Amino acid sequence: KGSAGGAVAAAFAVFLILSVPAVSLRMQADYVTNTAENRVITLDDGSTVTLGAGSAIAARITDTGRRVSLLSGEAFFEVARDSSRPFIVAAGGVDVTALGTAFNVQLSHATTTIELSEGSVGLDWEQAPARNPAVLAPGEMAVVDRRTGQMIRSAIAQDDIAAWRSGRLFVNDATIGSVVEQIQ
Repeated sequence: KGSAGGAVAAAFAVFLILSVPAVSLRMQADYVTNTAENRVITLDDGSTVTLGAGSAIAARITDTGRRVSLLSGEAFFEVARDSSRPFIVAAGGVDVTALGTAFNVQLSHATTTIELSEGSVGLDWEQAPARNPAVLAPGEMAVVDRRTGQMIRSAIAQDDIAAWRSGRLFVNDATIGSVVEQIQ
């Protein structure tokens, strides 16, 4: 009898450990996608967000600003122009600021990757050396290591930006671990 109760308690503990992060994420998020699900969302300001599989965002659109938090996964943003209200995507301590532009943001366990399709975006992050924001131009990408604050910029072909939207995987100087994380 005692071992059966212990097994039930252990199974319940494992269930809690595995489910609490997912429940917490769903409580924070306004929009969530499941495994192998992409979803297009139109925000109140007319901007569209394409959420990749296993992704979550929280959006706050007000009269004075537009802020979207990427809580997990990856999203492609097509921002409606509105110079009076900045559009900021917060992703793991990295803020991506745009007025009217199209860009992709991917959040992994250690990095935030930004790929710019059109327009320009400013990048600012908590671990930035001297808090010196960077600006990306179309066809550029940046990978920010959130532990060290190091940013690596490189060129990216337009066809490779948000390649996941067409069922392709694009990697550049990535570790096997980060590629496996993307595939999952």
